Amino acid sequence: MLGYEYHPEAEAEYLAEVAYYSRISEELGLRFVMEVEAAITRAREFPEAWAPVRGGLRRILPRRFPHAIVYEVMADHILIWAVAHCSRKPGYWRERLEA
Repeated sequence: MLGYEYHPEAEAEYLAEVAYYSRISEELGLRFVMEVEAAITRAREFPEAWAPVRGGLRRILPRRFPHAIVYEVMADHILIWAVAHCSRKPGYWRERLEA
């Protein structure tokens, strides 16, 4: 199974979403973490199985939450470019690819 790492902005948005859901309910925050981590595990086990977005990027959706995890398959890990809410500013994360 491949390792993984977050782009710094992806990690920040992930933590912001965890904080948001945790403010609603500690249990909801925990469920969000579990669903995102489960999706990342599926992406690590079967990196090429999920929907291509553009170029070498792929997207996997956590169950029960309206988010997309956008990642790139590298030689020995996946790089997570975004943990994006599906209803907010589609494609905003593409600016990260140019940096």
